[in-house]
Formats: sequence, structure tokens, C-alpha cells
Amino acid sequence: MTEQRLNEHVKSHYTRETVRPEKLAQLLAQADMPDENMAGRVALRKSWMIAAVAALVAVVVPLTLWQLTSNDDWNVRAAREIALNHKKQLAVEFPDTDYASLRTQMSKLDFVLTAPSRLPIEGLRVVGARYCSIQGHLAAQVRLQDRDGRSYTLYERTSHGMPPLEAAQQHMIDGVQIQEWQEAGLFFGFAASP
Repeated sequence: MTEQRLNEHVKSHYTRETVRPEKLAQLLAQADMPDENMAGRVALRKSWMIAAVAALVAVVVPLTLWQLTSNDDWNVRAAREIALNHKKQLAVEFPDTDYASLRTQMSKLDFVLTAPSRLPIEGLRVVGARYCSIQGHLAAQVRLQDRDGRSYTLYERTSHGMPPLEAAQQHMIDGVQIQEWQEAGLFFGFAASP
């Protein structure tokens, strides 16, 4: 059936249909209702909407709070992302050996790139850095190297919007040892392949 023929068929059908006189009278009577009935309906509709919003809030707020306070889940997801990025061993975008130089070169970061007060391994030197992301936030991936030439990566992002870490976390994911901690408003993740 063509579209034109279908349109004609639908038009023909509804032209034959009529509204029963009783139904028409009822509809017209409802249209002429006094304002107080209409106000009552509006008030009832508002109460239902308020109840629906309250029910939604009762479900969403606890769920959101649970997600925000679920450190372990967030930390494990971040550790998986760190392990994946560490295993890629992508080339550095900013070859440099100094945090101050990297800080000026990595101008897209929404935090000040900072050397952590401690690293899990002593005597590491900076080789360079690149941009990456951790849990959807822009981060810095700083490549470090020990005296024997082994490569490590340090991930750094703002801790804004993530659950607080009370103590350092350690994870072993896909053969990568990961340590996570927070200091000075920043999140750090350190990745090492044994």
C-alpha cells in the first residue's frame, strides 16, 4: 500500500467515525468545569509530581553516596586503568628530567604537577611525561627510570571528585604492582612491573 493510499484510507476511516452524543455532552461539560475543580486537579497533579521526585531522591541520593564513599571500587578501577597504561609503555610527549620544566610544558593540566614527597622506590630519575586520564580526569603520566634502566610510571591527577584515601593502597593487576595514595590534594599512582 502506498503512502498516499494509506493516508486516504485513514482519512476515510475517521470521517465515518462519530462521537456518541452522550460522550460529546460529557466532554463539553468537562470543558465548562468551574475553576475550583481545575485548581483541585492541578494541586493533585503537583502532589503526585512531588511524591515522584521524593521517591527518586530517596533512591538516587543513597546510591550516589554509596558510590562516592566506595573507595575500594574507585581505587580498583583506577588501578586497572593505571596497569593498562603502564603496560602500553607509550612514548613520552615531553622528554625532560625536571618537574619544573614538565610543569610549564604540560599546561593543559588542571593542577600543578608536583613531585610526591615519597616514592615506593628510591633513586628514580624523571625521563619525561605525557598526558593520560584516570577515571575520566586529565592526568600526567611521568616516566621514571632506576639506575639499571628499568622503567616505572607515576600517575598524578587532582583528587577533586574522588573518594578520600585514608591510607596508601596496593594492588597487583595483570602482573603490575600498583601503589595509590593522596597527598596535597593530589592522587598518585605508582606502577612497577616486577
